[in-house]
Amino acid sequence: PSLEASNIKNLTHPDNIFGTKGFLERLISCSTLPNRQPSRADHFPIATTFNLELPAVKDTPRCNFRMVNWPDFRDALKSALQAKHLLTTISITDAVAFEQVRTDLMDTIANIVQEHVPLSKPSPYSKQ
Repeated sequence: PSLEASNIKNLTHPDNIFGTKGFLERLISCSTLPNRQPSRADHFPIATTFNLELPAVKDTPRCNFRMVNWPDFRDALKSALQAKHLLTTISITDAVAFEQVRTDLMDTIANIVQEHVPLSKPSPYSKQ
């Protein structure tokens, strides 16, 4: 019960509490506290406890482009693009050919970045 009728002292349940499924999954306890009822109030306090723990965020290393040896990076990228004939004029006649060239270019750049760009370790003091 969450209400004591002031004239006849009956205990009733008139309060509706609305929430979402996410709140229900995090609900630990919900109860009334009749012994904590304020004076001249007809409702009892409702004590609700939720689990609000946040999952720990994993620190993922990121590319540190400030530490790249750019002459070596450019040479490696140029060699890789030449090996795949991506530095020459390419005739793209349809969407399939365009997608193939785009995929080759992006894969080549990603591989060179992975090989030549060191990873940085995030500081535990940085904001997420």
